[in-house]
Amino acid sequence: MTKVALMLAFDRKSHFQWHHPPLALGYLASNLRARLTDVDVRFFLTAEDAARFQPDLVGISSVTQNIPIAVALARALKSRIEAPVVLGGIHVSLAPQRLPAPFDLAVLGEGEQTLVDLVRWRRGEIDDLRTIPGLLLREGDHLVQTPPREPVFDLDEIPFPDVELLGRNWEVDYHDRMLMYSSRGCPYKCAYCCGTRFWRTYRAFSPEYVIREIESRHAQFGTRWFDFWDDLFIGDEKRFGRFAEMFLERGLREKVVPAFSVRANLITPERAQMFKRLGVENVNFGAESGSDRVLVACNKTGVTVETNQRAVDLLNDAGCMVNCSFVFGFPDETAREMEATLAFIEHNKNKLADIGYFPLLPFPGTLYWDLALGRGAASLDMDWSAFEMNYSELDWDKFPMLAEKVSRSELRSFLDRANQLRNEIVALHLQRRQNT
Repeated sequence: MTKVALMLAFDRKSHFQWHHPPLALGYLASNLRARLTDVDVRFFLTAEDAARFQPDLVGISSVTQNIPIAVALARALKSRIEAPVVLGGIHVSLAPQRLPAPFDLAVLGEGEQTLVDLVRWRRGEIDDLRTIPGLLLREGDHLVQTPPREPVFDLDEIPFPDVELLGRNWEVDYHDRMLMYSSRGCPYKCAYCCGTRFWRTYRAFSPEYVIREIESRHAQFGTRWFDFWDDLFIGDEKRFGRFAEMFLERGLREKVVPAFSVRANLITPERAQMFKRLGVENVNFGAESGSDRVLVACNKTGVTVETNQRAVDLLNDAGCMVNCSFVFGFPDETAREMEATLAFIEHNKNKLADIGYFPLLPFPGTLYWDLALGRGAASLDMDWSAFEMNYSELDWDKFPMLAEKVSRSELRSFLDRANQLRNEIVALHLQRRQNT
């Protein structure tokens, strides 16, 4: 029996990071069991618990801002066990020039098949790690990448993620609300998005697969609300049409409530009315800016301020709760353009259920990362916790700011005002719900 421990590097103090379980690890576990026999795969929250399991292999997944936490986990494990400790996730996949010392190797890109091969290597079925695609290896003082792993093109081959493995410590209970993914990647290439670089290409589970998973979770847990965290749930029009058809045909409208992310330029009157027919609860999209020039500069293809406004109006008229996100601090963004973003939010206070607001963070893999490196605002040896996305936890003295036309204190002031607007929007939304 080969024992595999899976872990997530996350900030225990962060309300945001405790919200949902790490489904990526659930996919790894269910796929590993489907491909190999005699494997015991478990998820652990602490290094102490993982070490007591005495695993043959440990995998730790981490996003950029949590790399210091991942390093601490790896160090704690290496002092207790002899098994290889592997780093995975979006950060190392997009910044493979560095592998923190406690880690023996790293998985680059999607990990389902690579994890299967690593277990086979630990069993002696594969002799040379260099023959396994999608790895970052140490060879003396150098790091060596093996050939890239091909993406999983037929996502239906991957079993449903094992949510039971991930436990019940998360803020959202499966009986109440279920996190789901129905696709990987996005057809668009916004300049600030690292997700499209990680997934490399847009792929989707079939409508049949998605419907089966909804029905399975509802039968198992009685779950009513389903949150799809795809970058873009409606990226394939034909697929979405088939999903909607099956959702209604199978009577799911009376049983469950979906919520998902869209794109403003894909919202039509017909599509908004279809959301209403499906009983969609929340619709999320990135509006990003109140300036058309900024939207063009960040490669928000096909989207203008007018497009965003039209989407808000159509979705609101269809009875959907609309959540928009905004980014402040693009490299050449002016104070007047940030004022325009705040004005857009203010104008829509009575039509939005919530907003997200973030300073531009030049994550590895993006065009802005290259700019940050060139300016010395970021480096491969920097404190990665500076990429904290949670506004209330952001360290304003060290985050890698690229804005040229406002000061750090001015940028913070704009985000403080966005935070104030967000509080007003949430209060207004709660009042509207109480009055209906």
